[in-house]
Amino acid sequence: MRRVVTGHDSKGRAVFVSDGEAPRYFANKAGGYGIGILWSTEETASIPVPPGDPSTSLQPYFPAAGGSRFLYVDFLPDSFAQDAARRGVDPVEATREFFEAFPGLGGTMEEDAPGMHASMTIDYGFVVSGQVELELDDGVKKTLGPGDSVIQNGTRHRWYNPGADNCRVVFSVIGARRGR
Repeated sequence: MRRVVTGHDSKGRAVFVSDGEAPRYFANKAGGYGIGILWSTEETASIPVPPGDPSTSLQPYFPAAGGSRFLYVDFLPDSFAQDAARRGVDPVEATREFFEAFPGLGGTMEEDAPGMHASMTIDYGFVVSGQVELELDDGVKKTLGPGDSVIQNGTRHRWYNPGADNCRVVFSVIGARRGR
């Protein structure tokens, strides 16, 4: 399985750290299964098991350090957004409504660089269908397709779907804090 990892260079800029197979994979020689480690972190504080279903209430989009979200994002083709007015949609109002549904997400978006944002999270992503482009702050892009994974380490980035089909990516988002 392809694994794309982002990180920071010595000047703090977002960079692609690696793009290739999982660094650790072991297959049971007797058959039946194999395990590939895509990424790991160590627990630094206990994480309580929540009562009930916390996903039914409105909460900040990005979790606090140690918190998590498990979600999927549908990246519609860029042409869909460009065609909003023809469909009778007010893009400003639609964007306001969207960010209201996900508190804190809109505040990370940069006005002078549409779609560019960063968060204090580690995001594990897996492309289920379609293709999407991930661009970092230096302009370098990677195209990800079905079966590809990405580990987003709090880097400044944006997503594009220049294709004709929807793209679905499943994410596990974990609240983090800057390392030493």
